Amino acid sequence: MSIGEALAQARHQAGLTVAQVSQQTNIREAIIRGIEADDYLACGGDFYARGHIRGIARVVGADPEPLIREYDTTRRPQPITAADVFEPVTPIRIRERRRLSWTAALVLGLIAALGFAVYHLLPDSLRPGSRNAPAAAAAHVAAHPGAARGRPSPVPDTRPAAAGPYADKAVVRLTAIRDCWVEFTSPGGRYLFGSYIAAGASKSWTFRRPVDMRLASRGGIRLTVDGRNPLPAGPAARPITLSLGPNRRATATATSRVIVRTRTLHPVSAAAFGPYGAGQGDSPQLAHLAIDGNTGTAWHTDWYTTARFGNLYRGTGLLLDMGHPVTITGARIGLGSARGADFQLRVGTAPSLADLPSVARSYGAGGEVSPRLTSPAHGRYVLIWFTRLPPDQAGAFEASVHGLRLAGPA
Repeated sequence: MSIGEALAQARHQAGLTVAQVSQQTNIREAIIRGIEADDYLACGGDFYARGHIRGIARVVGADPEPLIREYDTTRRPQPITAADVFEPVTPIRIRERRRLSWTAALVLGLIAALGFAVYHLLPDSLRPGSRNAPAAAAAHVAAHPGAARGRPSPVPDTRPAAAGPYADKAVVRLTAIRDCWVEFTSPGGRYLFGSYIAAGASKSWTFRRPVDMRLASRGGIRLTVDGRNPLPAGPAARPITLSLGPNRRATATATSRVIVRTRTLHPVSAAAFGPYGAGQGDSPQLAHLAIDGNTGTAWHTDWYTTARFGNLYRGTGLLLDMGHPVTITGARIGLGSARGADFQLRVGTAPSLADLPSVARSYGAGGEVSPRLTSPAHGRYVLIWFTRLPPDQAGAFEASVHGLRLAGPA
């Protein structure tokens, strides 16, 4: 196995991409790809090639010393001859004094003769030394401004100047410092699409026709259109509409509001969730009834003698698996008719209570509830975590969930 093959295999086993190895070693990706292909031309010499091999090997978990020995064995340095040392790389050019060419002298003579003829063909008023020369020259300059600089007057350029670096498209780049929502419409107001950008993420779009870009807030973002910042000064919380397109400068106008369009998110499974994790909660065999779309069926907790679970547990709940990470902006939960349920809506990346931070809370709830999220939540798992149960008609305490619906950006 060659050096490049060994390093590539070690990188794959370590689960690293070329970009990740480049970030950890400060070696350009092109050089890393070349080394993995046993091409060392971009390294800049054997000294640097050995250093790159050692750096890459340490990151991917390979032993660099056998690889260095293999490199020295397969790439023996060529001997340097005395001629290579003492012969200059670039030939030295000795300047010689040149004699005046007869061709150059002939050209100068023709220019002088032409100037003499032009002088005698000019009107007397324009000849140097004439009494009318200053006035005539002033009139000539006024009629032909370019003549004052010894060149003809320029022809006006009627072509429209490009508004940006691209003549056939508009490039929009947005980086979200805080979560933000943006939508695009046609200049006539027809909705095209919307996009939700989480804090810390960046997104770019390219348009080849005019569009309107609507922002719910100009604060908490960094935005460029064709490399320029089009956002005007003003209150950061006010919505704004940017009109942009190819070969034009983006213009901004204040807008009343931006409607965040949403879609229904469908969980792939539901499971009972207790203080010790998934599968340890109440009524696990009924968990799927909370997401079957039938309001006549429901998941419910066990019966307890007190609203605090008979002092047995700190809570119980229902865990939803979305199948992949999603952004959640709203929820609607059907509870029993009795009021008195306290619960938290938790969203996270792993099915454990510690990895599911609370994003919304409801107290004394009953009936159909829409908990308000403080900000859009991101994650694969959604937990409805009850910390207090409402009473039932039998004098015990239990909670139920039916008709559960989640919403996210369209």
